[in-house]
Amino acid sequence: MAPVIISTKRATKRKGKDKVPSARKKLKTEHRTLDELPWKTVQRPQEAGIGGDDGILELEEIEGVDVIYEDTEGGRVDGLQTFIFSATLSKDLQKNVKKRSRPKSAGKYKKRDNQPASTLDDLLLRLDFRDPDPEIIDLSPAGGVVSTLQESRIECLSADKDVYLYYFFLRHPGKSLVFLSSIDGIRRLMPLLELLNVKAFPLHSQLEQRQRLKNLDRFTNTPNSVLLATDIAARGLDIPAVDHVIHYQIPRSADAYVHRNGRTARAMRKGFSLLMCAPDEKRMVRALLGNLERQEDEIQEISVELSMLDKLKYRVQLARKIETSQHKVKKANFDKNWMKEAAEAMEIELDSDYLSDDDEDKPSNRKRKAKDAKNSALKAELKHLLSQPLMARGVSAKYITSGSRPIVDDLLTGSNHETMLGLKKQDAGNSLLAPKKKKKRAVKEDFAEWDGIATEE
Repeated sequence: MAPVIISTKRATKRKGKDKVPSARKKLKTEHRTLDELPWKTVQRPQEAGIGGDDGILELEEIEGVDVIYEDTEGGRVDGLQTFIFSATLSKDLQKNVKKRSRPKSAGKYKKRDNQPASTLDDLLLRLDFRDPDPEIIDLSPAGGVVSTLQESRIECLSADKDVYLYYFFLRHPGKSLVFLSSIDGIRRLMPLLELLNVKAFPLHSQLEQRQRLKNLDRFTNTPNSVLLATDIAARGLDIPAVDHVIHYQIPRSADAYVHRNGRTARAMRKGFSLLMCAPDEKRMVRALLGNLERQEDEIQEISVELSMLDKLKYRVQLARKIETSQHKVKKANFDKNWMKEAAEAMEIELDSDYLSDDDEDKPSNRKRKAKDAKNSALKAELKHLLSQPLMARGVSAKYITSGSRPIVDDLLTGSNHETMLGLKKQDAGNSLLAPKKKKKRAVKEDFAEWDGIATEE
């Protein structure tokens, strides 16, 4: 029997989100032996390597997992060794932080409470390691992240996340991988970033495999580009030279957070991770860090030039108006084309007035032309704003030597920011704010009651 290779990184589409398929579907689609694969890579068939096991064991429908491990049972292959590899082999890291945890109770949740205490205990019950005391080698870094990764966070309103994201792309150029929780979020951000001249590429489960590989190749070969992805890109991808990982939306579990961060700071390279946290997401962030045995204040905030945000906010608002108008036009054209195709399929003739667009006196055409003119004016205004450099507060637009923030020295040394005048080039890791010192509570001292001036006898 050939050793078994398991891949647990597929996902299926369901209501605009990337979902992990059930165990039965996974067995049908991903259970492969070496004889069925188009390549031969394992030189020692006496060893079975199973990677990403936590992705299988976190599933609720786990009846079919025994089929995956059937080749590891004793007596099947002489001298067979079993290896289990995982970056997050812990059930604590797989808890969904978006759901409130229930306390253990007698009888009501008996089935749940009687589950194995850890993923390792679950594996010991399911696998025959041939050794009653198998070796456990734990190389996990403290806190679940490597030492070369710098973590940071931005606290902002959900409605302002687009502005802060755009600010980060301009302030800290590089290859950025942005993680979102849904495909709908990617579809909303893509046209917005394109209007703002940000080179962005999507990656999610509804794209064909050819398009996914094409977008990955474009992201790899394009400097200062952005990859908008769901959690299907959190595991198994080795994209070279990813400078930043941005959690636009809070991951559902701590292991997803660890695997997302694992796309940067690879092979001892430096990396940067940014967590965008809205007020209604603070509880989830505390739960996520609690599962990693960390405190919220361990992740420092990143500094933001507030004088730039108002200017960028107006750009984003213009881009939203343009995108909304274009989306309405596309939807109207789609509905009209669908009506034509449906009429042709049923051999029905549509009214000539419905199909005609030549009559300039029709109210619908006049409205359409007025909207097109307004949309063209918005595009021209946005194009003009994008061509202008951003100036920090205190920089003189007329004389570079005047103003409260002179920029002559930075221009001469080449340390000035290319798109934000008045700011210096700075890596994201050097923009972290110093942690706030906790105020010590004043200790009340007990004073003895005054008995007056003592008199000599």
